[in-house]
Amino acid sequence: MTIRADLIRLYKEVHTWVGICSGLFLFIAFYAGAITMFAPALEQWEVPASVKAMPLNEIPDLLKVVAVSHPEIKNNYDITLIAQSPDFAYLTWQKGGGRHHGAGNGQRFTANVLPDGSLKITPLVSTHVSHFINVLHQQVGLPLSREFAMPLMGIVALLYGLALVSGVIAFLPGLRKNIFAVRPGKNRKRQWLDIHNVLGVFSLPFHLIMALSSIVFAFHDVFYATQNATIYHHALNRTFATAAPKSTVQKNNVSMISPVEALGHVTRLFPDFTIKSLALKSGRDGSKSIQVTGFNAKHVMRSPEGGFLTLDPYDGHVIQTDYMPGVQSVRLAVITSFFALHFGSYGGSPVIWGYFILGLAGAFLFYSGNLLWIESRRKKAVKNQTVEQKCSTKILASLTVGVSLGCIIGISSLLSLARWLALYGTHAASWGGSIYYALFLAAITWSFILGSGKSSYQLLAVASFTTASIIFYDVCAYAGIINSSAETDLTLPIDALALMGACCFAYFSLRTYRKMQNLSEDSVWKPQ
Repeated sequence: MTIRADLIRLYKEVHTWVGICSGLFLFIAFYAGAITMFAPALEQWEVPASVKAMPLNEIPDLLKVVAVSHPEIKNNYDITLIAQSPDFAYLTWQKGGGRHHGAGNGQRFTANVLPDGSLKITPLVSTHVSHFINVLHQQVGLPLSREFAMPLMGIVALLYGLALVSGVIAFLPGLRKNIFAVRPGKNRKRQWLDIHNVLGVFSLPFHLIMALSSIVFAFHDVFYATQNATIYHHALNRTFATAAPKSTVQKNNVSMISPVEALGHVTRLFPDFTIKSLALKSGRDGSKSIQVTGFNAKHVMRSPEGGFLTLDPYDGHVIQTDYMPGVQSVRLAVITSFFALHFGSYGGSPVIWGYFILGLAGAFLFYSGNLLWIESRRKKAVKNQTVEQKCSTKILASLTVGVSLGCIIGISSLLSLARWLALYGTHAASWGGSIYYALFLAAITWSFILGSGKSSYQLLAVASFTTASIIFYDVCAYAGIINSSAETDLTLPIDALALMGACCFAYFSLRTYRKMQNLSEDSVWKPQ
């Protein structure tokens, strides 16, 4: 394909500068986004030791016993099934605050039956690490309130889309020659460019989906306000209220069906629906409903948590299936598909792992883009017979190392500390965000103090250590030093993944250290 040389130069310049402006934000978004692909598993994995699973058929009796001392459980409770053992579940409920799971500032509790048959009610402490990582992903690492962070994220997404389009146009003339070319060797810029191009071209559909959907999510309120004014004539809120899940007015003389009956009813109606949890919800007017959440990998789902349907709590009949995968109307299924393409909530485990790998590859794509700019500046300096690198080059090199490795260290440290913090109560559990940003800023500061070259292999070593430390809690639990977390089969795969990540970072650290010894004096990576 032939494109004028001046246009190619223009698109290359556009691609370079929008990439530089948005690349580090996108690194955080993609690395954190890759971790969030396992958010439902991590939520269960970080459940503190006080939450004990019990046979599902024993929970109705437990509800009756708990209601004597905690009558609020008659209005709201959550029963979460153990993914690998669906006949077991654990019970939680909330006192005060919002009535929905995770809403408001109320205290959540859990109940366990002790070996002697007595009841133990324990305040539930959760670090919400998986939620924090998801917010980090959504807000591209910005420690701001959502109303300020989301428009900024939208601007980053717009730059991201512009970088994709300009990069594709600039690459088109050499498509046939360079599409499969990866040429390792002494020409480091060519090597990084080949890797950058291969990753960009073969993951282009994924990146286009991410860019478009991120723009919609960022400017969600603007789009709805426009629709409300131009299409719905300021009646959009009434439309949403009509579509909201219905609740059943409280019936004083009729007892509610048990959770086991509700789950059995859903299983009979929808045998392909894998149930994750059941929640009793209550409205301010005393109305009640049962929300059953779960998965159906054969259909698209609105979020990584899956979809849900609403039941009448008295006779179990289905009230609403608007968000139920496989039984939605065509209009709602199309809207759900848009969310599913962004979240990877379709196709089951193969898609989850695919999005995880694409997320990590995307983070590396933006990292390599910065390396290309730095290497280009080095070659330009050599051409001008200048050994000393410009200040702008040094700043970007230090930022690239500090931001990317600071993000990795911060997230690994949070995952490592999640269950330890839960052991020390609600106050300690609230430290998660502070810990992340303290480590993130420390990594950036260290990168500027020591320079990008020397700090890179040191911070990689720290990333290896913090990632490996994720398994330390389970080592202590196995040795009997602390109580094990809630019954789950997620420990081994998460620990194995953490160990693999730690080994990769250790290898990169050693390899980087060795390369530092043979760099030319004009390299910005040369230790000072």
